Amino acid sequence: MLDAFVEKSATSNRDDANRLREYPHISAGFTRIIRIWIGRRRQRRVLTALEDRLLADIGLSRDQAGREAVKPFWKR
Repeated sequence: MLDAFVEKSATSNRDDANRLREYPHISAGFTRIIRIWIGRRRQRRVLTALEDRLLADIGLSRDQAGREAVKPFWKR
């Protein structure tokens, strides 16, 4: 019984991998979204570390930077 389960799981994994190869735009789109989210998270963390004079250089107040920094990574 366990052997049948393992074989079925292995077959299922191969099927999933084959589906991804058939539709590369899906995995490429997913990768793109993840990279965007990681970038947003990183940029928002950097905002919290900037000095007030640097925030002023980019036209933000400390309050604006704080509001931006607490946004979830999936929100623009």
